[in-house]
Amino acid sequence: MPDKANALVINGDLVDNGGQEQWDTFLAAREEVMHGSGVELWTIGNHEMYGPETSEVHLNRFLEYSGQEKPWDEVVVNGTPMISINTEYYSDVDRDGKEPFQRVSTEQLRWLDERLAHWDAQGVTALVFTRPLLPGTVSMSHSAWYQNDFEDEEAVSDVLSKYNGVVAFTSHSHSSLRQNNWWGTRRYDGTPQGAIGFPVVNTRAILNEYLPDGDHDEDIVDGQAATGLRVKIYDDRVRVEAWDFKDGHSLLNPEGEAKMTKYQDFSKQRRLSAPPVQPAEDNTPAAAGSSTGEKVALVLGILAVLGGSFAFVATHFGQQIRALSPVPLPQF
Repeated sequence: MPDKANALVINGDLVDNGGQEQWDTFLAAREEVMHGSGVELWTIGNHEMYGPETSEVHLNRFLEYSGQEKPWDEVVVNGTPMISINTEYYSDVDRDGKEPFQRVSTEQLRWLDERLAHWDAQGVTALVFTRPLLPGTVSMSHSAWYQNDFEDEEAVSDVLSKYNGVVAFTSHSHSSLRQNNWWGTRRYDGTPQGAIGFPVVNTRAILNEYLPDGDHDEDIVDGQAATGLRVKIYDDRVRVEAWDFKDGHSLLNPEGEAKMTKYQDFSKQRRLSAPPVQPAEDNTPAAAGSSTGEKVALVLGILAVLGGSFAFVATHFGQQIRALSPVPLPQF
């Protein structure tokens, strides 16, 4: 890839369940394909909280291996904040794998509000990552399966809706980006913030890729998918690119290399108050109707892993993961 990523986000489900053996497998696989930027942000999916042990044990394992002090986090890369929102409690024993999966405390919401206010005052767009789906936003979020991922989705949405410069990323459905509603806007009745809304993007799928089957069911259409997003931050817009890392084979691409399948530009409400970092050259044409500012401050790779499949991906799709990296990684 011509533009190497400055950071990697794995948006939840790093493991199939929260047990130690699963984490050992994930960490060993990650060592094989370490991201060369040295900058990663992980979120908590429902699978990190599955298993017979307590919520506290599962949560503490995530915190230990992610290096975070609390479930929520912020990583700033080249002036762009990457913010994670994560659950603080889920008991598989009590709920038997059923939703809601995401409990967000008043403390976490207050912190999120403060960080978004900080960046909004500077005219900087914040990228916000969380595993669960917000209803009525992206592909398959209309399904009955995904109406209750959050214990209080409006409390989270009210904070995100207050600010101009927010792009949110969710993952739970592993929905194929072949669908045109791969991004949408979170709007809802009842509050002034809800009427304004904010953009939400589906992060695509690693391993199992799904398409809807009727109104509320779903089918696996690719059991070895290797897809994800790349995000580029310009001085006037945020570009989200959808990438297929294995199915690029065609007459024009006989080696089957990774290819971008589509992209969407989200215009910034204000310019950055500070000059952006000197960019690498970007040869991708601007989307119709957008401005043509070409200053790139950040390139970000995003993966949404299906519970515990990172070890499978490291073995079978290491080349694609290396393609997200800013420096060459060893073969295996």
